[in-house]
Amino acid sequence: PTLQYSEVIVYAVLGKFNLLKYSRHKILTKLWTNPIHHEIVVKHFKVLHGQEEIIRLNVEICQLQAWVDTEDGDMKQAAADLESTNDLLAAELHVLAHCQHRINTVHHDCLIHIYCLEGYTGHRPSLAQMRAIP
Repeated sequence: PTLQYSEVIVYAVLGKFNLLKYSRHKILTKLWTNPIHHEIVVKHFKVLHGQEEIIRLNVEICQLQAWVDTEDGDMKQAAADLESTNDLLAAELHVLAHCQHRINTVHHDCLIHIYCLEGYTGHRPSLAQMRAIP
């Protein structure tokens, strides 16, 4: 029979594994069976993965900044390119660009707050770059 995740969680306490508990390998004398040692290891890995997450988020913040920086210009350029061939589509794209610009302004404000956080370790754009973005 296969074990379900919910069943494994029920047996998560080592004492429930009678086969291991009473084996000749003296499992219960191992350091890792001590709940305090187990908790320390869990906290260690949480810190380790937290540091990895910070690195990943720093990359994502840079990607979001680049996207916010370029999207407004790209949409305005696309609308301008359409004006000579399709006025109605160009007008609709201008409306969409204006709406997206408002959303990107909110993203930009959030990014500025992130850059000002005391613990932020990623790349910070210069003040001139941040002011250049509407």
